[in-house]
Amino acid sequence: MQDGSDRPLAYASRVLKTAEKRYAQIEREGLAIIFGLSKFNQDLYGNHFYLETDNKALTYVFNPSKGIPEFSANRVRRWATILANYNYQISYVKSSLNKADFLSRLPVDNPDENWADVDPNYIYYFSNVTKQDKILSKILNFVKDGRWPSYAYKENDYKYFASKRFELSIESNALLWNHRVIVPTKLRSKLLNKLHESHLGIVKMKSTARSYFWWPKIDRDIENYIKNCESCKMNQPNPPRSVLSPWPWPEKPWQRIHLDFAGPLRNTMYLIIVDAHSKWLEVLTMKSTTSEMTRETFARFGLPEVVVSDQGTQFKSNQFQTFLAKNGIIYIDGPARHAQSNGQAESSVKVIKTALKKLIQDNFNDTDYALSKFLFDYRNSIHSTTGVTPSELMFRHKIRSQFRSILPPCSPVVKEKVKCSQLKQKSCFKGQRTVCFVPGERVLVRKFSEK
Repeated sequence: MQDGSDRPLAYASRVLKTAEKRYAQIEREGLAIIFGLSKFNQDLYGNHFYLETDNKALTYVFNPSKGIPEFSANRVRRWATILANYNYQISYVKSSLNKADFLSRLPVDNPDENWADVDPNYIYYFSNVTKQDKILSKILNFVKDGRWPSYAYKENDYKYFASKRFELSIESNALLWNHRVIVPTKLRSKLLNKLHESHLGIVKMKSTARSYFWWPKIDRDIENYIKNCESCKMNQPNPPRSVLSPWPWPEKPWQRIHLDFAGPLRNTMYLIIVDAHSKWLEVLTMKSTTSEMTRETFARFGLPEVVVSDQGTQFKSNQFQTFLAKNGIIYIDGPARHAQSNGQAESSVKVIKTALKKLIQDNFNDTDYALSKFLFDYRNSIHSTTGVTPSELMFRHKIRSQFRSILPPCSPVVKEKVKCSQLKQKSCFKGQRTVCFVPGERVLVRKFSEK
């Protein structure tokens, strides 16, 4: 108005949907801004306007003169893209001065909503523990007030949070760094134990943790946890000795599979099947012939184009070879006494054996349960070569896990990642032997048969 006061021209509101009520606080505040823009688009589009919010973090995330923070959630990035079409200036106001704050707190009856259908979210389990945590309880107050004392930028216990102060938010009295839950000290050892329950390595544990939760020096804690794991110490692999020559990466799932046997483990043999594209693992208990077991697997995933195995007698049988020929499947076997040629399957056999040994040492007496648990975690963990989980490449979506109840991660581009990973593996491989032969050259051949 001419006297400098503000007068409302119109009001707009709506009730949050069931899924929206589970958004983080910063996302609900951002949703309100997007709703207002769409409601009054005809008045705002093409005109310069001022946008006021009592969420200080949004003034940095949606600031038109700054880029979007790297770890912002996907929906926040989409909203920032929508806002880029408008000419606006965003600023922070205290809740006491925000004229919409009172109206947003009015109770609204919604009899149509069925609360029994709402799934619990693990993030609420952190609320009470966060209040009791000596450090996080203070950080919680800093974020609520929007004021950080000077000592928070200097003391070790607080400076990690102060450096991320513009990216912190609160959800039901639990602290979030963008889309990742900040875990209180009391719960960190439990989460580390849950992460390492299947004895996955450092890289997989870190990649899983970075998708769901965070605390200061989490990478160091994960490394120390694995270093102190007795089962991992007792089952460390021997270093490789030959030059690495990776197979070409197939363009689609189930195009080339690798087969091998593992065992006997507790008097049981297992057939290992590995998809070369997605790194998906299938482990079948051998109760019948190889052709019957593979036929059951092909009924689920379809017929592959190429099957690779060693020269085991089961794979050389007439029954198995006839089955492959009738279904138009190309069969490739490696040279005798050179298991490295089928390295994809051999590596998986080693992984399965090691995992089962570790789980058995952890008193998992039920081998089938231990195997199922390991396969679930392995298929839902990011693979070091592809950069994504086997389930995402196999089924184009990630298997739901307990950690998924916090927030899902994003999927990166795969093909170039695989090429870079294979080149890096080849350059860093500790092989020292390179042999070249020319036609007509005399060579020595080791004969394994008895004289």
